[in-house]
Order: sequence, then structure tokens, then C-alpha cells
Amino acid sequence: MTSTKWENIRKATDESILGDKNIHSFLRPVIRGEEKRNEFIKNCLKKNKTRWMLNRLKWFIELADHQQYDSVKVFFLIAMAETNIKLLEDRFKDNSNETSDVKKFFDGFPAQDKDELKKYFFKTDEYLNRKYFEFDTVVDILLNVRHRVVHGKNHYDFRFHNGSNNLMNIICGETGSRNKKKKIEYELEITYKKFRKMMIKNAVGNIKRAI
Repeated sequence: MTSTKWENIRKATDESILGDKNIHSFLRPVIRGEEKRNEFIKNCLKKNKTRWMLNRLKWFIELADHQQYDSVKVFFLIAMAETNIKLLEDRFKDNSNETSDVKKFFDGFPAQDKDELKKYFFKTDEYLNRKYFEFDTVVDILLNVRHRVVHGKNHYDFRFHNGSNNLMNIICGETGSRNKKKKIEYELEITYKKFRKMMIKNAVGNIKRAI
């Protein structure tokens, strides 16, 4: 195939990606305005690295959105986080420990987003006072949801909040590494929509760093 034909195919592909309604849909909450989204997508398409980062982000978000169980949604969003970091650091083929890559992704959250995520994970004492977890513990809770899915353990107890003011969403989960698991009971008030937005926002931030 001639270089001209390849260029035409590439141009047609880029135009298709630029007009992809699904891409615009998940970017809309974090990049306001169609013109700004178009500029971001065009910049992504200039390099294979950022093209792949955008492609994998779209792929994992779509997979997460179509899952029945919230725990499996978390699994795909965690997989997105791992892939996002590996592509950012040019280690996509690297079989490094996925836990460290996911933690690195969450470490990249802006301080205000870390504080935002923390406030949705807590315990309540007998006086209805809330005790919030450290950010690292929140990440560990999410990682253990992912591990339960991967290893075929009971992961159905995990569920995002539905946004109702009347729902007390108590979760029985785990924290700790493979050989030091600890059972934990906590309340979760974050909705899937809000958690999804935070994950997309940080992934987009990493893509912008790579552009």
C-alpha cells in the first residue's frame, strides 16, 4: 500500500475519532466546550503514545459502564488507571506490579480531589460521628475490590451509593496486602458517576502531560 493511501486511511481514522460521540460524552464533564475537546483530541492524535492513551481510556470506560456489578466497574476503572500510568511512562509492555502503578495513578490526584474522595469513605461511631480514612487506605480498599474480582472471591458486597439521602450504604470489604488481609466495615457515599468522573479527570491530566 502506498504512503498516500496510508495517509488517507490515517486521516479518515482521525476524523472518525474526532467525531466520536462516545469520546465527547465521557470527556464532557472534565473538558467543557466542544472546541476545547476537539483541540484536546487533535493533540492526542499527533503522537502514537497519546493516541493509545486516549484509546485505552475510552475502551475501559465503555467496559466499566456496561457492567452489572459495581465491583466489576471498579475492576475496569482500576485497569484503566494501571494502563494509563504504564503508557505515560513508556512501560506498556512492562509486567511490573499492577498495585504500584495503580497507587502511582491515585498519587497523581490533585490535593482537592484526594480530599474529595476521602470524604466518601468513613466509619460512624455510636454517636454518629464520622471517622474518615487516610487516602492510602481508600486506595487500598479499591484495590482489594479489584483483587476480589480477579481472584473469583465474593465481590458482590461492594456497591456505589445511589445518590439518595436516605441510603446508609454499609460495605464489608478488605484492606492490606496478599498475606496481611484485614476485614473492614465502612460506609460509602460516592456514586459511580462521581467516581468515574474523578478517574477520567486524572487520566486526562496524565494524557495532557504526555502531549
